[in-house]
Amino acid sequence: MAGLSRIHTFFLGGLALWALITWCIAAGLVNKYRGHYDSANAVLAWGIISWLWYLVYLGILLFVSTTTWATAIIVEIAVGFFLFVFGIAAVGSTSSAADAFRWWGGSLGSLGQATLAFGWILVIAQLAYIVFLIVYLAKGHGFAQQTLRTSFHDLSEYGSGAGTGGGVVEKPTELSTVPAPAPVTATV
Repeated sequence: MAGLSRIHTFFLGGLALWALITWCIAAGLVNKYRGHYDSANAVLAWGIISWLWYLVYLGILLFVSTTTWATAIIVEIAVGFFLFVFGIAAVGSTSSAADAFRWWGGSLGSLGQATLAFGWILVIAQLAYIVFLIVYLAKGHGFAQQTLRTSFHDLSEYGSGAGTGGGVVEKPTELSTVPAPAPVTATV
């Protein structure tokens, strides 16, 4: 299953790159408006928060450990859902000026249209990422607490319980097979 782990890592890298591009384009739009266009500021904030999250997550995943709480699949889904909802709100509010961007033309209109295009593509990519994680869990591992605490890498490599100390379960010893303690005799 190393292929799924690699796909997951490349997906995160692609999301980080796309969030950076979206952030840069939104920064250009905010600069054109001199910071007075709140919807563009929201896209700017969403882009930088998304980019930072993906960078931090990839850094922890690649250089620290796959067994920390920050790489748990439930954290991935929760933060991914937050970023998705934030993105819908930010890009959706900017979309209210889509007609004005087409009407203005020039660099202002082009930056507005580019911000919308890159923003909506990032929203769709974030939704695809969340769906990818949920479908992978539903098809192969379920939604048990132990599974949700495992990172995607450990889950795809080793299965449920990896990284949480629950990978190998020992068979409990029956009481009848435990030898009784030897009697203590006191001699003085």
